[in-house]
Amino acid sequence: MHTFLDRPLLNGQDADEWKPSNPEEVSANLEKWYQAGRLLFPRESLQSIHDQITKPPKNGELICVKGFDDVVYEYRVMTGNRRWSWLPDYSKQDEEGWLDPENCERVQYTFCKPHPCYNTIEHLHSQLEWSMSRAYGSLSIGHWMSRVDKPEPPGDVTASMDLFRTSYAAWEDSAAWGEIRTTLRSLRLPCRITKVIGIANGTFAITPSSPEGHARSAVQHAFLLTVKKALQADGMAVDDVACYVQDPAYTAADRAVLREYEMQVVEDPEGFLLMDAASVVFSCAPNICVKAIVADIVRPAVLVWCRVKEDDYTSTDPNSPRVREMIAKEYEEFPFPEDGNFTTMRIYTIKGDKSMNM
Repeated sequence: MHTFLDRPLLNGQDADEWKPSNPEEVSANLEKWYQAGRLLFPRESLQSIHDQITKPPKNGELICVKGFDDVVYEYRVMTGNRRWSWLPDYSKQDEEGWLDPENCERVQYTFCKPHPCYNTIEHLHSQLEWSMSRAYGSLSIGHWMSRVDKPEPPGDVTASMDLFRTSYAAWEDSAAWGEIRTTLRSLRLPCRITKVIGIANGTFAITPSSPEGHARSAVQHAFLLTVKKALQADGMAVDDVACYVQDPAYTAADRAVLREYEMQVVEDPEGFLLMDAASVVFSCAPNICVKAIVADIVRPAVLVWCRVKEDDYTSTDPNSPRVREMIAKEYEEFPFPEDGNFTTMRIYTIKGDKSMNM
């Protein structure tokens, strides 16, 4: 999927009229505020964005978002607008990674609905080299884009259902799930689980551009269902556990299959807002900073995501200092077996005296 991120306005003024001019000063501010505990992704800011984009806003209206500097910026709604862009053919890069202009296709996009964008403290520092107008934009607004000449196909519901059904059965019979099932039985949770929430687990639908679908994504969604069933069977969850999934990549076929299996699709940022102390949260190698958002807004009973370790590895879901501190002080770690459908994962459970809503 493609997204477009416009520069913010401030009191209706273009960024050239007000953007910071001293990157060293901005970098110092970012570090000072972060170390002081200022939140990058406050729950009230996510709620405000959710309320504004679900109206939905009309073309030309402004969506207001508070930045990391506590200043309110505005983003103009561009739904329905069109934009020409160059689409590179990366298979024709030279040895140094460059592309000739003739190897780029000129395509036209339509702006679709607005959505929240998230920037970690690491990304805010790194982007100072090229975008001072977004210097304090830990939260901002972008627009999904759809190609005018190639709209997103809905997908084959029947074939996608077959893929999911097969993947679900295979996962239930797998050795990896057997090990996880044993681990779940050993957990001592401070409350009964009421929600299982999956974030950014991808599309598995069979479409013309993906004729075989994505079994890996199907298995990750099946994982949510098996966890839900296991916790219910062991009395560790309420009888009517809700299952929510959030990913902008879902096609109509994905949604039909997920609905059949009682997984409710929600739009960003609702998946984060639904999280509470009685939730299981699952995410596997997402392309957004799920860990950092969770660290700012909630302490779920169970986290199942990529292993948190001491490193400065650059990724879309980094192990930021705040994430590492949360895990070290407030969670216990349990193993997650190796399986080709997942990256290096761990199961984290809240310590008994840390259960809380933020």
